[in-house]
Amino acid sequence: MFNEDVPAQSKGARQSGEPTKDQIEYIADLVLELKEMARRYKLLTLEGILDVAYKEARLRSRDLD
Repeated sequence: MFNEDVPAQSKGARQSGEPTKDQIEYIADLVLELKEMARRYKLLTLEGILDVAYKEARLRSRDLD
């Protein structure tokens, strides 16, 4: 369904099965879209949870710089 747009594990792929920077950034983008949807529909708890998930994904992607 969504995996058509998932960045492939090509450049910088890790042998241990860990996600690449591109994959983590993709997840962050998806979570951000969901967070904006939750805000639009006034789902405040869900928005907060997604905000934490978004921030974690961004932090983890920076760890791979």
